[in-house]
Amino acid sequence: IGHSLSVAALYSDIAREARDGDSRRDALDLVRSSITEASAHLRQTVAVLRGRGRFDSSAGLDEVVSLGVAPTAAGYAVDVQVDEVDVVPEVGAAAFRLVQEAITNTLRHSNGRSISVRVGLQEPGLLGVRVVDDGTTAVRPEIQDGHGLSGMRERVGALGGTLDVDAGPRGWVVEASIPTAPATSNGSPS
Repeated sequence: IGHSLSVAALYSDIAREARDGDSRRDALDLVRSSITEASAHLRQTVAVLRGRGRFDSSAGLDEVVSLGVAPTAAGYAVDVQVDEVDVVPEVGAAAFRLVQEAITNTLRHSNGRSISVRVGLQEPGLLGVRVVDDGTTAVRPEIQDGHGLSGMRERVGALGGTLDVDAGPRGWVVEASIPTAPATSNGSPS
């Protein structure tokens, strides 16, 4: 939900700055699409909380590349590379959500203009996820373990993986290592 709303805000800024009607209309169409997506996720979340549904974990490694569309449209230089890796659905969904949250943090908090995403095997049986932006290295609000980072840590930890978030030499680095087929899964929402 947070990602979709951040994307909507980003596109509304683009619409506000657009010099021609077609660009403004395109950006507003993307705002509407992002808000519609956020509304659908909110309805699903409410249904789960009321005991009438389950979280959709269908997003996986195949969809990670699509996460670069919004920041690219907003003028970010985005490079997404996802290796073909055989992982259980929970791991694919966790990697997707991890990249989604890291990009959302960049859009919300970073003054950088580039995002690099790498997803692939670090070693046999271990998926590596790395998201780097080129924003300032001053401490940003989410590094204080806001909801986004806590959620990422919980998601990766539930699958037996590790997560590191830190300022790199030129921006922020989010790195995770997740077993491709965790021994146990606690059924947490992805």
